[in-house]
Amino acid sequence: MISKELFIKTLTSLMEQLADDKKNGELISEAFGGGEYFIMYNNEKLINSNIELLSIWFDKEELTHYCFVLNFGKIGNESDHESFSQLYDRLSKK
Repeated sequence: MISKELFIKTLTSLMEQLADDKKNGELISEAFGGGEYFIMYNNEKLINSNIELLSIWFDKEELTHYCFVLNFGKIGNESDHESFSQLYDRLSKK
């Protein structure tokens, strides 16, 4: 089983990379006067490979839903947010 610490570190890195990609894309679009932000680098393969590795231990659909639909557990009221630690605990009980 993957450790909770490594699970949290991996999700944190994925979240930070996606945030950096979006921020950099917005800056590029602003510099060139574009309406939509431009993604300069496609990190999809790297992100997907991390999800695949995590899915060795946890349900892939739940992971992708948490990361990409729930924006890493941030959708909804702040009191409803599920932390990476809480997600690990919930998924490891299954």
